[in-house]
Amino acid sequence: MQPDLRNARRADVPDIAALMRRSVQRLFPAFHDARETASAAVHLTVPDTVLIDDGTYFVAEAGGAIIACGGWSKRGKVYTGSGDRPGDDRVLDPASEPARVRAMFVHEDWTRRGLGSAILTACCGPRPPRASRRWS
Repeated sequence: MQPDLRNARRADVPDIAALMRRSVQRLFPAFHDARETASAAVHLTVPDTVLIDDGTYFVAEAGGAIIACGGWSKRGKVYTGSGDRPGDDRVLDPASEPARVRAMFVHEDWTRRGLGSAILTACCGPRPPRASRRWS
């Protein structure tokens, strides 16, 4: 079954959150200790709906299930989760500030299949020439 990549929708938020938690709980222990994994499961698994609303967050689906997610931000916030700070919602100036690729999460049964690369490619997307590039 070939996964399909698309823009995330607000209706996807519960499934995105579940995938984020599952990915952290199942994949993080190979790279992080138990304390770091437990912290990540709490603090890194809250979908940032601003990215979804901005159209810069993507999901990969297979068999009707979301199996990977990730995206980029054109805003000042560099982290996921709650606890907004002043300036987090500020739109970056593309002439002097790079957009930021945000965390990606993959279902453990779908790792090492190019889903992260596909999301990264979608993040880079088609762009107008540099001199006239502006985020919408």
